[in-house]
Amino acid sequence: MDQNALLQLIAQLPLSVSKEVPGVTESLNIPGVIGIKSKKVPNPYANTVGAVQLSSKSIDFSIDKILAEYGDIPFGWFVGPMNTPSNLRDHLEARGIKKGISMDGMVLEDLNIPITTTPNIDVKPVSIEKAFSHAELLAETYGMGVNAEAAKVLIQGYVNNHIYFVYPKGSNTIVAWSTLVYIPGTHVVLLGGSATHPDWRGKNIYKSMVARRLRDAKNQGAELAVIQAVKETSAPICARLGFQSVCEFDLYFGNMEEH
Repeated sequence: MDQNALLQLIAQLPLSVSKEVPGVTESLNIPGVIGIKSKKVPNPYANTVGAVQLSSKSIDFSIDKILAEYGDIPFGWFVGPMNTPSNLRDHLEARGIKKGISMDGMVLEDLNIPITTTPNIDVKPVSIEKAFSHAELLAETYGMGVNAEAAKVLIQGYVNNHIYFVYPKGSNTIVAWSTLVYIPGTHVVLLGGSATHPDWRGKNIYKSMVARRLRDAKNQGAELAVIQAVKETSAPICARLGFQSVCEFDLYFGNMEEH
């Protein structure tokens, strides 16, 4: 995959691999954007827009339409490297939509990299149904404003999504979790959201989850891994593992002050 094609693929994440959750979320029907909304789950992680490709003349009109779709529901807005217009962030901030999380879009071309793992834990794939049944715990572990209902959307709302739980050896206690998305029509995987309980951080668990997902992805024929890594937390770890930063994302939030 050439660099331009790879950048285009990354730039549309995670919305390009999102899917509707029947009875819970639906797609926004607005030209030039990809987005989902949910009146049942008033949380920005269940109401998200991104991959915006609009002109300078149409951007304010389109923002009006998006704001009307969400009403007073909190929402998130991914701003990535190929969004247009180039001053999209200025337009959002002028409407009170505020930057919340900065991320690096990162690529790993060698899925065989050696990674130091933690021997006293097990990283195990689990069914979507099992993950769904632990949504409250997963939301608590994830933090960043995710509630149980939003965690359920994150679990169900991506195509080809695989969930992993981490347990201390000999225990049924869930201390971390992560996701892996096989991007349709490619040999690329997205290392999705990861979260470790505060009491278990600093023990190489994040690296262990990366190692397990890369191993499984390679066994399924993947050749490349991408991640949208939070700059302050996971991005430095990924850089030390060999991921290369190729672009930047910001996740903006709207309607947060009302909730």
